Amino acid sequence: MNIAADQTPKMIMFTMDDNINLRNFQFYAALLDGKLNPNGCNVTATYFVSGDYNDYKLTKKLFDKGHEIAVHTLTHKTPNSIWKRASKEFLVEEIIGMKKKLESHGIQNITGYRQPFLQTAGDTLFSVLKEYGFTYDSSLPSPVGQYVWPFTFDYNPYDGSTTATCLISPCPTLPYNGLWEVPMLSQVDDSSSCSMFDACHRYKSTVNEVYMFFKKNFDRHFSKTSAPFPMFGHASWVMHYTWQYREEGLIKFLKEMFSRDDVYFVSASQVIEWMKNPKELNMLNNKTGPFSCPLSQ
Repeated sequence: MNIAADQTPKMIMFTMDDNINLRNFQFYAALLDGKLNPNGCNVTATYFVSGDYNDYKLTKKLFDKGHEIAVHTLTHKTPNSIWKRASKEFLVEEIIGMKKKLESHGIQNITGYRQPFLQTAGDTLFSVLKEYGFTYDSSLPSPVGQYVWPFTFDYNPYDGSTTATCLISPCPTLPYNGLWEVPMLSQVDDSSSCSMFDACHRYKSTVNEVYMFFKKNFDRHFSKTSAPFPMFGHASWVMHYTWQYREEGLIKFLKEMFSRDDVYFVSASQVIEWMKNPKELNMLNNKTGPFSCPLSQ
């Protein structure tokens, strides 16, 4: 992509995992409803939804608001080893079964997937995603200091020819033409690191410490790369009444980002569409391109 860093939109991918219920639906509404990107369109998040105790009516409402709904399996079973040793038949039941259930409730354009516990089944998983027409996976953590853009599996990305690193085995070894990976770039918190922000536990005492965790990671990230900034997590980490400071710290950071004219909150699918046809920051508008407003807005 031959676009200067100062003309590349600072894309934030805000994604949340697991089921949708009344409590987290209200939490997501408080965070994002009425918030606009610089082009005047609503900000967009990606929800990787699992079927365990999921409220499909509320999930549909998130979809109708313009957010992306992706698959996080039908049951989200434990332990991790279930997913590591998963057969093709099991994965089809879990992944395609969840996709069909979402579609039966009027939720369309389901093209993304994240594996429970980020524990893939290697080529067994990726062959299922390819066979059933998914656009992307987002299950592979990357090590600290690796700033990888989303990439395709048109070739084997882990054959040593790229800087991409798969941290949790088994890793994919074959090409899957047309299938993308949205890598889980690491956040850092003092001496710890995490692929999902709620796995960093040291920043847990004040509003400002939570805010500074996100702000420092944002600044560090964009001082090194123009690749999208990952905000991947679980609402349960924020919502508990004894952790009010976490919600306030997150809101403080988001409020600052919403005020900037170079930051776009976009879905994983929108990032991929932008990469296919990159537009400079000053060329983004609300009528055309990957970040344009839906007809309903």
